[in-house]
Amino acid sequence: MSVRSPLARPPRGFSLIELGVVISVIAVMSSVVLLSRGYLNSAKQKAGGDLIQAVRNASRQHAQRNFKGLGFGTPGSTTPPALSMTALRASGLIPENIKTPWKAQATANDSGVGVVPDSGLGNAVAAAKCGGFTCMRVCLEVPDQETCDDMKKQFEQSSLVSECKANGCGLTGNFIFNVVSR
Repeated sequence: MSVRSPLARPPRGFSLIELGVVISVIAVMSSVVLLSRGYLNSAKQKAGGDLIQAVRNASRQHAQRNFKGLGFGTPGSTTPPALSMTALRASGLIPENIKTPWKAQATANDSGVGVVPDSGLGNAVAAAKCGGFTCMRVCLEVPDQETCDDMKKQFEQSSLVSECKANGCGLTGNFIFNVVSR
């Protein structure tokens, strides 16, 4: 009768310790991925807010140059040009390749960003904000209703009127974030 040494037996699979280590590594990696998605969405919303502010500032400069700062023109007018992304690009107030953070590619006609003169009619809060003067409406295409709602929260503390619509500024995406401002 021969006695087998415990060291001589063939391996039969992974030990519980090895399985536990692998599972914990996978759990840590997945939590890092989930957290980074939240930071990425937050960064895109912040970039969208910064883009709205940049377009507002460029629009004010356009009004100062063309309308003595008193208005933004009538949609469709050409002399001087009414407020639009085309007019802002042509005057060099914004870069040619401006786009929303959610667009992978953008063209001059499809950047996901829009701006137009707005009287505030049809929106009581915006009409009160405009006080009879022409306001501007800045619009961004966003990917979903949740992003639109988060953008609204970002602008709640400001004096701007914001809303989520299915259209605005000539954009026709599913979710358009609109800001009305003077």
